[in-house]
Parts: sequence; structure tokens; C-alpha cells
Amino acid sequence: MDINEDGKRDIVTANGRGVRIVFLLGDGHGKFSTGPVLKLEPGPRELYTFDVGDVDGDRHLDLVTATSRPGPNANRLLVKRGDGRGNFQDGASVQVPAGPRVKALADMNGDRHLDVAVSHAEKKRVSALFNTGEGGFTPAAQSPYEIGREAFSVVAADANRDKRADLFVATGNSIIVLLGNGRTFTPALGSPFRAGPGAFNVTVGDINEDGKPDIVASSFEGDSVAVLMGR
Repeated sequence: MDINEDGKRDIVTANGRGVRIVFLLGDGHGKFSTGPVLKLEPGPRELYTFDVGDVDGDRHLDLVTATSRPGPNANRLLVKRGDGRGNFQDGASVQVPAGPRVKALADMNGDRHLDVAVSHAEKKRVSALFNTGEGGFTPAAQSPYEIGREAFSVVAADANRDKRADLFVATGNSIIVLLGNGRTFTPALGSPFRAGPGAFNVTVGDINEDGKPDIVASSFEGDSVAVLMGR
């Protein structure tokens, strides 16, 4: 990603339990130098996750981060608005259920604004938050969604070719598919789908080139890769 819009790839890195996000600026030749450092609000046993994308529509990359800490009103989704020069200012702040972890930024309801998928490990839920159009977020209908397992990774892609994003959730031993209709998400027929032990990551693509999305999940605790063919 190009944080400072100089046409060169940069790196965004953070320690999940630290209070800083560091930007390493690329020179276009494989070398990087330390750029801006974004300080986050500290807290006891706080956990940070983040993703990067233009959520407010100004064509500059923004940072979406979730803060997870004990206490009431402490779990929030935070937007840091980028100016295209590597600087970030406070944007929207949205209260979310406990244990939030940012998993994916994608246009889930077809309005050309980036929405966010958030997992909640303690409650075994997944939330879908729709972009209000200026970088704020509001929960999709019936969100958060009970999945009965911890969501280790979430990918947003169109499973049934209805031009609405669906959610593919890796739970460690299965893949859950939640079909989206632009307003809410419901489990696909047959979901959850079995995967090998340690299926912590999932990706989606057309493996056999039949025009239908397929699912691939690695087995971290085994020696196999699960491939689920779309029908």
C-alpha cells in the first residue's frame, strides 16, 4: 500500500498489544525507512487489530482499528483518517460488542463504500458494520451473528454471484459461509463446511475456472489443504 502517495509501496506494522502503529516508507528499490508513528490509546491488557483502506471516500488511505479492553464502553471501532502524506487524524468512533478484532474491509452492500467485518473471540460472533458514506459505521441488520466458534480469519467475497459480498469465516476446523443480501447475513446451505485441523486462514478464488468461487483453507495442525468447490 502507498501511505504517502509517492507511488512507492510502504509497510504498516504494529504489535497487537502495543500502543503504536509504525509506517515504514518504501524507496521503490526494496529499502524502507521509518515514517510516521501513530500512537493509540493505552490501556491494561489492550489488544489492537487494524486494516487500511479509503473509508471516507476522499481517495486517501485511512486506518480502521479495533480496541479491545475490559470495562463498559471500552470496546470500540476507531477510524484514523489519512491525508495522503502519512498523517492521520481521529475520525469516527463506534461502540461494538466485546473482544472486537478487525478482520476485513470490503464493500459488502454494493454502495461502493468500504464496510468492515469484525470478530468477537470471547462471544464467538462476527459483526458486519456498514459504512454510512463518510467513514462512519452502523451495524448490519441482526449483527452481530452467532457462529458458535472463534473466527480466526474472515474473507469477504461473492459466493453466489448476486453482486453482494458474503463472508467466509475460518474457525480452526471448519469454514462458515454467511450469505449477504446487502442488508444482513444468513448461513449458507450446508454451512459450516468441514476443514482440516488448524484451518486458521481461508482464501477464495476460482480454482477450476468455471466462473464460481471456490474456498481454500490450509491445515496448520495437519499436512493437508482443504479445497471446497463452488456449485
